[in-house]
Amino acid sequence: MVELTIAPLEPADAPAAQRLVRESFAPRLHPYMTATQQGSEAFLAAYLQAAALHPDRLYLGAKSQDSELLGYAEFRQSDPHTGFLSYICVSPQARGQRLAQRLIEDHLAQSPHLREMQLDVFADNLPALTLYRRMGFEEASRTTWWGRALPSPAAGAVQLLNWPQALAAFERYGFCELHLRFAGREVRLGRMGERVLRCPSPAEFADDGLLATVGAGFPALQEALLIAPASPLPPHPEAEAFNQSLRLRWQRPQENR
Repeated sequence: MVELTIAPLEPADAPAAQRLVRESFAPRLHPYMTATQQGSEAFLAAYLQAAALHPDRLYLGAKSQDSELLGYAEFRQSDPHTGFLSYICVSPQARGQRLAQRLIEDHLAQSPHLREMQLDVFADNLPALTLYRRMGFEEASRTTWWGRALPSPAAGAVQLLNWPQALAAFERYGFCELHLRFAGREVRLGRMGERVLRCPSPAEFADDGLLATVGAGFPALQEALLIAPASPLPPHPEAEAFNQSLRLRWQRPQENR
């Protein structure tokens, strides 16, 4: 087994960590993930530089004796007793060493207050599913990733309420939130790279008027994304399911709480 040092990441580790993220996910999924956008390294470095301001997040790295980053995990805490594993990535040359398991177990050992850990994993990621199930994670729910082409751009009354912040975030990180006022209501959408618009619920995903109007304001946008609880019925006639993820949950044995 490779001899490693497991410790919190430092700002200088951000490029290597994001390289591991990109290597760990299929290129077809990169347009739909914040962690694979062009500014993701700067986004991670910003959190690492101000770690004391984000006690609910932990970025853990595993380094070889020559300081090469071979594994990386991002943990969050949603409440005092529940943790969430956002990302865990292992370098191809270090796979088969149970490095991902070591990162998770190290975090759980250092966090005895956590009674539960949750994570999302793609349904076709069999190696990861095997690992998590061996560690005692069980399926809690499923979500489907739906995509559809945006309708033809059309002029409409839409107001972007956070224009300066959205523009600055997008230019810096490659993704941002769009806080809009449309048809008498406020809507929040996510812009993922140049061409993907993420919708928070089926209502926005199916709203042709909203999507056409936003598309007129951002001509580079090409498709809408919805990640929603699994359902056999598409949220729009033109929607296509292209991915599925599982929410898994681990609970600490009662005698160890």
